Amino acid sequence: ILYICNILIFKQTMEKQKTIGKNIAFFRKLNNMTQESLSEYLGINRAELSYYETGERKTPLDILNKLSDLFQVELIDLLEMHEEDRKERAALSFR
Repeated sequence: ILYICNILIFKQTMEKQKTIGKNIAFFRKLNNMTQESLSEYLGINRAELSYYETGERKTPLDILNKLSDLFQVELIDLLEMHEEDRKERAALSFR
């Protein structure tokens, strides 16, 4: 799975970036975190996190790995997901 995730990250298109950003924001809100608290955990500034969540910048693999660990979801859950699947998996994620 890691190999496939690396390929998907490398080929981040603007559409893919927006999907990843929506997923980051979804799991952040699900875990009752602010952009400020999540950016502090990630070691980045809040503006940078905002760029990731809006899809304006590509999210680096190290950041995606930290998010995956924090939210206790698979990396692929941050990369691609349909709304129904995301809700189902969210019920199983860390709260």
